[in-house]
Amino acid sequence: MAVLWKHVKEPLPRPKNFVIDLPDEVENILLKALAKDPDDRYQNMNEFAVALDSLPTKHVEKDSHSKKPLRVFLCHASNDKPAVRELYHRLIADGIDVWLDEENLLPGQDWQLEIPDAVRLSDVVIICLSKNSITKEGYIQKEIKYALDIADEKLERSIFIIPLKLEDCNVPERLSKWQWVEIFHKYGYKKLISALKLRESQIGMISPN
Repeated sequence: MAVLWKHVKEPLPRPKNFVIDLPDEVENILLKALAKDPDDRYQNMNEFAVALDSLPTKHVEKDSHSKKPLRVFLCHASNDKPAVRELYHRLIADGIDVWLDEENLLPGQDWQLEIPDAVRLSDVVIICLSKNSITKEGYIQKEIKYALDIADEKLERSIFIIPLKLEDCNVPERLSKWQWVEIFHKYGYKKLISALKLRESQIGMISPN
């Protein structure tokens, strides 16, 4: 009862107490929408919609550019780290959120738990291939299996797995259904970026659950 009485009597906290850079116009709309006295609130959804439409364009533009960057996981063999590190920095410079073990794993984290989670949360998994990686046993094969399992859950024609050749090498049979990119060719990186942009547009067209 005391909690209910406190809710009725005490003034509503300012939204800016929680979001410091919240524009005044947005805060005023929130305060009116959440007013404790029903007579002080918007009386219907039309009134609320008109208030939102009156917001300065700059706030709308800010929201439209606040979308999260594409999340990309780099699957690779440890021996290919120098080439993969270079790819990582190029992608980061192009505004892509890239997951690379040596950059994202923190001291004390269980990498056997963190890596599968990172694969699962990624929008795209780039599988870096070389003469070394395609013949190497070990954890890279597990990473590829994780990616293949998740690929089965994606919509048809979704770009999720991208085989990427670091050098001239064969593509393993289990990855051969996907078109690969040869990063060492003149236009290889440009093609990769085109594929990532297409994936970004695909994600934008998927309706949220």
